[in-house]
Amino acid sequence: MDAAVLLALAAALAAGVNAWKLRGGGSDGLPWVGDWDSYVESKALAAGIGIVTMRELADRVPSAVLDARPRELYRAGHVPGAWPCPAGKEKLTVLFHVNRMTAKSGIKERIISQFPVKRLMMAQLHNLGNISYVGSFRVIRKEERFWGTLGTAVGSLKFQFWLDERNKYVVGNASTRKLHFGKVMGMKNVGPLAAKADFKIDISKPRTAAMRRKLGGKLPIGAVNATIDDCSYKGVHVRNVAVTVNSNGAEATGDVIQRGNWRDISCSFSFTDTNQMHKLKVSRGRMKFHKMTDEAKQAKRERKEARKAERQAKRDVKKAEKSKKKSFLFF
Repeated sequence: MDAAVLLALAAALAAGVNAWKLRGGGSDGLPWVGDWDSYVESKALAAGIGIVTMRELADRVPSAVLDARPRELYRAGHVPGAWPCPAGKEKLTVLFHVNRMTAKSGIKERIISQFPVKRLMMAQLHNLGNISYVGSFRVIRKEERFWGTLGTAVGSLKFQFWLDERNKYVVGNASTRKLHFGKVMGMKNVGPLAAKADFKIDISKPRTAAMRRKLGGKLPIGAVNATIDDCSYKGVHVRNVAVTVNSNGAEATGDVIQRGNWRDISCSFSFTDTNQMHKLKVSRGRMKFHKMTDEAKQAKRERKEARKAERQAKRDVKKAEKSKKKSFLFF
């Protein structure tokens, strides 16, 4: 009986305090029965927060609105132009096409600084200058895919990569016909680069934290496999070079190999800080002789046949020109 009396007194006291707040004694009273839409809007306006409804947003900004409610509720009423998307979030896929997007120098750094993430290779990002993006990206449950072309102050780059949210990796590939790689990395002896590369970068916070505690370091954790079609170093051009890089976060090690018909030239390198690439450690070069492979023999035959066909075509052109001159003189 005493408990019932105490409960009744507590309820009466709570109702009285709430009524006092609603009548102006306070600003956070809760109506027993009321218009909750108006209540939320008034609270937001009191806090200086403007409210835009989905209907107003669809009228103002080119956008795609997905209605994830059950189909019967969608039929009962929806925002004009909204697409029904009652499927579960595991099946939701959204595709965006970007005609052109530009990030001026300084903007990209300020955007990244807003997020509580490890800031890696910020100097290299700054060296790219203004960045323009033309392409597409698709958002899937636990995965985002991006592809297109990046234009920068030091060259353009075609790419495609995806964020694997389940396994926590960034995986992709990129290619360029002319990128001033030396300017990006702060290596003045390296000239423009034509290359293609595959990469896989670890973005798992637990794995990265464990590796940092064990080894320290400032590098991204992952691997890169690249083929350099053309590049120059101290004015000397190199072609057909394979490069592999593996980083554990503290040190990145790699190998460079140029394969020839009869010999391979290679060396190894390592570095610990992308902001001090001039301290790159390079081992002495190695040379290995070998027999010509069947593929190399076939390629050599094809090049020989192509040169033969080219010479024959030139002879045929000259012969045709001589025939025309003789015909003109005859008439």
